[in-house]
Amino acid sequence: MKKNSKILYFTPHSPGTSDASGVRSKYIIESLSLQYNVEVLSKHNMFMKSPSNKSGLLVRLLKEFLVAVELSFNITIKKSDLIILSSPPFFAVLISSLFCVLLRKRYVLDIRDIYPEVFKHLGIISENSIIYRVLKYLTRIVYLRADSVITVTDGLKRLISSYSKTIKCHIVYNGYDKNLFKAEDKYEQFTVVFHGNLSRMQNVDLLLDVRKKLSKDIKMIVIGDGPQEDKLRNVDNLSFLGRLDYDEIPKHINKCHVGLSFRNDGEINEIAFPVKVFEYIGSRVPVVLTPLSNAGEFLEAHNLGFQFSNKEVEEIVLKIMELKKSGHKVQNSKVHEDLSRQKQSEVFFKVIEGL
Repeated sequence: MKKNSKILYFTPHSPGTSDASGVRSKYIIESLSLQYNVEVLSKHNMFMKSPSNKSGLLVRLLKEFLVAVELSFNITIKKSDLIILSSPPFFAVLISSLFCVLLRKRYVLDIRDIYPEVFKHLGIISENSIIYRVLKYLTRIVYLRADSVITVTDGLKRLISSYSKTIKCHIVYNGYDKNLFKAEDKYEQFTVVFHGNLSRMQNVDLLLDVRKKLSKDIKMIVIGDGPQEDKLRNVDNLSFLGRLDYDEIPKHINKCHVGLSFRNDGEINEIAFPVKVFEYIGSRVPVVLTPLSNAGEFLEAHNLGFQFSNKEVEEIVLKIMELKKSGHKVQNSKVHEDLSRQKQSEVFFKVIEGL
């Protein structure tokens, strides 16, 4: 890409907000803006807003379609040398990508969750249904026609590459903001924390089972919102803080002793690397994670945490108790610098620069 090229960058949530797309886009946009003219299309300046995860399926479909209409209109009337589309929202990005194909516009896909595979994982669409096959076919088209597909884990790259070996796919990890997540003095009371989107992907029932079995002298904090948040209200020995502004989240995590990431079984979660895990790493707290996964293997390989199956409730409780007794601390290492969002934004920049 030539210097001063015009880039349209779609991210459903404004850069720097606590939503996954906003968190990811902040430093990427700042990095790209050093050399390119970047115009951001997001919640703050689009009339149609991307739906929240609390919305029902039909409402989400309708809102995503309306976002796609507005996004496609902007793609048509605004002059640009490249369009970057952050997915999800899947249908909004799929439709606008197909629009780019029709208009012969150059575009890059930034894939944070892989659809329609997620629909299959959640049991929303059968793998053998016509709808699923059509979505797979259309997804393959937009992957193949993209100048590049950028994704967030090795596992997602393998799934995307399974559509075709000719797809140009790169990995840029979500990472953590090193200005916010850092080693700090811990709470006086031993505290474990779980934060993030409380969607159906998260194993909130396991979180509650672990809370019941942990001794009462261990405090548990939960930060976030979503469809399962009601399960966490009025639970003994659990402090549910709900949704917080993004700058407030590290003020708690940095002072905790253990970070929890419990997700349900299934291929999608086995290849995921949740944003919260990067942020625990940035705060230098050991991570306890389910299910057995690529992220868990990474944690263990770098002495950053421990992975378990979702059935190992007793083992998870024992590990937390062991960490409390040993006063385990994660030491600084080169991997911490490499996983910062600031560093990963440089990787993203180099992909775009090379187009």
